[in-house]
Amino acid sequence: MVRADTRHTRPRPTGFTLVELVVVVGVVAMLVSFFIPALAKAAESGRRTQDAATARQNVALVAMYASDHKDMHPIAADRAFAAALRWYEPLVTGGYVNVAADVDPRISRKNGGITMVLSVCMTLDPEMMIPGRTMPPTVARATGVRMTSIPYPSSKGQIIKASSDGTTPQEGGRYYCCAGPPWKTAIAMCDGSAVTADAWELNGGLPPLIIDQVGSPAYSSWGGFLARDR
Repeated sequence: MVRADTRHTRPRPTGFTLVELVVVVGVVAMLVSFFIPALAKAAESGRRTQDAATARQNVALVAMYASDHKDMHPIAADRAFAAALRWYEPLVTGGYVNVAADVDPRISRKNGGITMVLSVCMTLDPEMMIPGRTMPPTVARATGVRMTSIPYPSSKGQIIKASSDGTTPQEGGRYYCCAGPPWKTAIAMCDGSAVTADAWELNGGLPPLIIDQVGSPAYSSWGGFLARDR
């Protein structure tokens, strides 16, 4: 007679061993390290695309304003650089946009700031945008520029996204002009086309010569509205 084996065998563990868990965690960490830079790059590309569309929309708004105001760009202040920063105020007053936030909705939703600016070339006499003839921005008076006076509308920047998010470089912000390393940003030309570039690229790969905040391509080009930016 054969006896049945009554000995009990220990069930095999069904969970992960410590070694297996460490291996899985390591693989996941490695995959995350690959994907995060790609996701960050895609997000930055998306932001630039959105900013370029906003800049083009603002060029159209400026054209609408000019068509009703003797072909002139909006002048919002007595001094050229202040007029370039506050360019949207006459558009709000005139009803071309409901509120200032409309000209920079992504940043306005984030912190209430406006990072889209008008090129200083559209608010300053080009004779004052020549080396040796510049004046400090607090002194230089704003001068209206006619849309039809721009000789190279497809090559002259009109609306520039001047900073990344409205914060200072010390707070982690990035500026297109006059502070920090080159930074790619959206620039809309006077004909409504747009590019994404930094000041060095538009200056032949070299750091631009900037005097009295004049000399950065698109933002405050030497030669003013008579110049080419690309």
